[in-house]
Amino acid sequence: MLTLFRRVRDARRGAIRARQVASINAILSAKATPDTRRSEADFESLQNSYQPRPEYGYSSLSLFERAANRATQVLKRVPPGNRTLRFLDVGAGDGMLGVLFAAAGHDVTLCDLEDWRTNSAKGLRFIAADCCVGLPRHADEFDLVCSFNSFEHFVDPSRAFAEMLRVTAPGGLIYLDFGPLYCSPWGLHAYRSLRMPYPQFLFSPTFTSAKLKKLGVFDLGKSRNELQNLNRWKFQEFAAVWNCAKTEIIASHLISDEKQLNIIVEYPECFRGRGLSFQDVTCSNVIIVLKKRI
Repeated sequence: MLTLFRRVRDARRGAIRARQVASINAILSAKATPDTRRSEADFESLQNSYQPRPEYGYSSLSLFERAANRATQVLKRVPPGNRTLRFLDVGAGDGMLGVLFAAAGHDVTLCDLEDWRTNSAKGLRFIAADCCVGLPRHADEFDLVCSFNSFEHFVDPSRAFAEMLRVTAPGGLIYLDFGPLYCSPWGLHAYRSLRMPYPQFLFSPTFTSAKLKKLGVFDLGKSRNELQNLNRWKFQEFAAVWNCAKTEIIASHLISDEKQLNIIVEYPECFRGRGLSFQDVTCSNVIIVLKKRI
């Protein structure tokens, strides 16, 4: 009886979700020019309807906890053994992930556009470089290459991945974890200023720019003049980059956010005619582990 109940429950849930997906896709596929006038008139109401999202956290404890979680997830993918890994962290930021890898006995290199490492990471090898232009390292140099929360910002993700693949040794691993993607609810990366989901579609660029100028931009633990660069790529565009003959997908995990779809239903005119799919507006974060073929 319990098994039958579960089957009926799951079938109902599946039917409800199927109707929701169909409804959202119908809105997204409609042939019309996006119209943001109504949502812009409702800006204050929308802003007040959502609580500020939790801070990312830049305290010493937050940095350590985040790095420890990342190190744990990455090292689970590394074959067991006691060998020293040649490790490269691209978009290393505070460098704390490298600190933990170095403490575990691995050979660490950190890379970022600029050096904003914590004091704990200052003693590690660091290269200032744009991976979208080139990594000044030898081919096949690293056993493990990681990048966290960077690929959605890279100007040229294809070139960045090609460079990471080039410096990875045959049989080595590439671990990517990034998001939120641009088309997802919080993909504008402006949620500390604009509290509502999907502001990138609810408002025109001119309207958004004026609001951000008034409200201010706070990111990476400080006030900024503008939002971080966003390449606006969709998941399928990223997937096309790493689905190449030189890599084998070891693990892939897409994190979806379907809790904010009511906004699309409430303001369908903002989302029509943009060439979006259900996956585009719900796929928030990506975790992909790749092995370079020997």
